Amino acid sequence: MLKPCFATVVVLVSTSTLARSQTPNYQIVALPDTQVYTTTPELVEIMLEQIDWIRAHAETDEITFVAHVGDVVESGATGPNRNEVGWERAVEALDRLEGGPPESQRSPMPYSVAIGNRDYDVISDKDQGTSRFEEFFSRDRYVDEPWYLGS
Repeated sequence: MLKPCFATVVVLVSTSTLARSQTPNYQIVALPDTQVYTTTPELVEIMLEQIDWIRAHAETDEITFVAHVGDVVESGATGPNRNEVGWERAVEALDRLEGGPPESQRSPMPYSVAIGNRDYDVISDKDQGTSRFEEFFSRDRYVDEPWYLGS
């Protein structure tokens, strides 16, 4: 049986040390290296639990942003169907930051997704492109979000 392992790092960032009592606190969650979670239906459950934890604690812990720091999937665009299943699993999890299923009525949690070496079409080979990453996490995915200012 798999035990969930939360590798999520929560960093408290304050905008001013001089006027701390007047400056609102906020936290940014760094979501690192989810590539292994996207390899099987069982492991993606860990990623889903991480996202659910972030959403459940957003208000009480003043979480205002999630930064996925790369290595979203294990094998870029290699493997069966150019790793479509891995990318779809990642999208399923990160969709929960956007409010989750339509019936949830939650407001979106602002987030970003950086490309990691495993997210290139051919791992670590920037010359081979980023077509799968762009297909699933291009600016088009975020352009209508009120918190999106560009990339």
